[in-house]
Amino acid sequence: MLHQILLLLDAHGTAVQGIAAIVQALAAVIAVVITTWLVFLTRSYTSTIQRALLLGQQQFELYREQFEREWRPSLHLRVVREEGIELEVTNLSRMAVVVTRLHIRLLAHPNETFSYPIPRPFPLGSAGVNNLGIVVRLEKAMRRCYALQFQRPSDPKATAPVIEVPLSVCLDFTALGHKHQTEWFEFVAEAVLGNLTALKSKEMSEA
Repeated sequence: MLHQILLLLDAHGTAVQGIAAIVQALAAVIAVVITTWLVFLTRSYTSTIQRALLLGQQQFELYREQFEREWRPSLHLRVVREEGIELEVTNLSRMAVVVTRLHIRLLAHPNETFSYPIPRPFPLGSAGVNNLGIVVRLEKAMRRCYALQFQRPSDPKATAPVIEVPLSVCLDFTALGHKHQTEWFEFVAEAVLGNLTALKSKEMSEA
């Protein structure tokens, strides 16, 4: 039996070698296809993981920015006229703060800042609102820097002019034991002989 098999292989050796070569070639092609498919799957998986990581990082940054924005100490100032001319101070953050000092800067004299401690520092809870008197402090600063403009006219019948004074205001405050300062809010004051008659935000004065 073995002898017959050997004779058969000897008689058809070329055909057998050809079949073996074809099988080897098919195996090589299949290996290449499988390898290519695995490489494609690996790249797809890597790309998916990278997109997922990027999306996760973006969401994390968004949540972090939202958290910092909500808990970052922040105050807003605007003019109100409930009892004379006052500044309304609003706490925009979730953190309680205590307002301690007022700073006034007349824009025509940028190198000089007038700072006034608040005799009774007032606390503000989240979304809390309180009014801060500014008239006396602002008039004091204007009379010092605009002494010539506030002089009485030599003619007793003449009307004293209204002087517009651009200025900016900021506040010092503490939150969780740390000192902070607001941005500078710009206003325009109107005064006659050094007496404040009106105070408007810069946007309202330009409207």
